[in-house]
Amino acid sequence: MLPPLLYASAEEMSWRELRAVWKPVSVLAVGLVLASAAAVGYVASVLTPLSWQLALVLGSVLASTDPVAVTSSAVSWSGSSGEFALLQRKGGRDRTDWRVPAVLSWAGTRGVMPLAAALSIPVAAADGTPLAQRPLVLVLTSSVVVVTLVVQGFTLAPVVRRSGIALEPDHTEREESGARLSLAEAGLRRLDVLSGLEAAPEAVLDLEEARLSDL
Repeated sequence: MLPPLLYASAEEMSWRELRAVWKPVSVLAVGLVLASAAAVGYVASVLTPLSWQLALVLGSVLASTDPVAVTSSAVSWSGSSGEFALLQRKGGRDRTDWRVPAVLSWAGTRGVMPLAAALSIPVAAADGTPLAQRPLVLVLTSSVVVVTLVVQGFTLAPVVRRSGIALEPDHTEREESGARLSLAEAGLRRLDVLSGLEAAPEAVLDLEEARLSDL
């Protein structure tokens, strides 16, 4: 179940925008996940009857965020997941350096991935002893998933818009229009060269010129 969901979510990410924020994303994907797993495990071992082993398992389950849930929240509350994928390349400006990690952290809702990880916990240990605390791990995981989806899901779109790191749709359209125009001009110049060299039939060149002129 997870591979197709993750694949569909990955299709929403633009490599160009990802390159613009790869540093904070890398820090959050590795450092924050490890720190979250340790922190959640410690709190769970103190506040719940879980053993420290299962508390650490719970921390590991809840530490990983869910890109499927983030994309779904983006589509549900903003109408377009592109608003959350298009991040401005402002990493070098002081006024936005702290905003990108903050928004990415708030976007870390939990969903199908933590639930799948929790359900993969075996019902018995290697020696056959039943894991009596497994149901508690499932309950805690489900509760965290519901809370994060409701609270962070409802507020994710306003947080992204107020942070100023998301490109406006009209900005994206202008950028795409400019790119199409540049490609069309380059193609027309190349057709002129090919026409002068008589490297292709005139009918083919005329067809391509008409197609590029429509861009």
